[in-house]
Amino acid sequence: MDTGLFNTLITWVACRYFEIYNKTGHYNFICDGDDNLMKIPIGHPKLVDTFAHFGFEAKLKVLSDYHDAEYCSGRFVQYQPGKFYYVQDVRKMMEQLRIFRKTQFNHCKGTYYHSLGYMYKVLYPDFPLYSSIASFLMRIAPNKRFQVEMLNEINPSHTEAFKGSKGLEMLINKESLEVEIGMCFGLQQGEIRRLSDWYDAKIVTLRQEEDKRYNVTSTPAELLTKFEQDVVEQLMETSVRRHRFSKLFQQRVVQHL
Repeated sequence: MDTGLFNTLITWVACRYFEIYNKTGHYNFICDGDDNLMKIPIGHPKLVDTFAHFGFEAKLKVLSDYHDAEYCSGRFVQYQPGKFYYVQDVRKMMEQLRIFRKTQFNHCKGTYYHSLGYMYKVLYPDFPLYSSIASFLMRIAPNKRFQVEMLNEINPSHTEAFKGSKGLEMLINKESLEVEIGMCFGLQQGEIRRLSDWYDAKIVTLRQEEDKRYNVTSTPAELLTKFEQDVVEQLMETSVRRHRFSKLFQQRVVQHL
């Protein structure tokens, strides 16, 4: 079983304990592995770093501007008043495209780029710069088809995000979204437009040996099914009931889970 799952469970408990101890709210946080992001009331008194109670060397970083709140190498943009959407760091996306690191797909780069571009197209529909990068990638091998198996082999969480975003209807204002993306990643609007124009105009040609057919050669990683999630929850619940916690920990955390 993926160690990331258990890291996430531990972080979840630590975040919930922080909320209870500091009285900041109920389940106003997200976490993935060691990463976490919490929402606390404005003007809340001094916070106690309860992560240290778990032996974590965590540094509390309180931010007043959501544009500065980083989570899993990405940030949240406001595409409508009061409505937020998570986006990957577009600077890292562009940097990673410079070098092809997925050597297991050297023979089928066309399918890889087309699938990656299609995923971005679904995740970021009409988003300034993001949609240009998506179209650029799909043009590398326009005759290829999207391969969800390949995407799942790379990272199963990408597949889940793709499935969850497919068919998503979002009313956005491109100009205001340009400002949001710029404020999140330190880019001027003019720079965003120049980069978009560059990706809109460029075409990459692959060699024949790089554009062969993709075949699933190994069993791709998969996220837990609903049944498997229930099994894990039952095991965790049984483990919590049997474990002998201190009275203070029992009162402040376990009984609230």
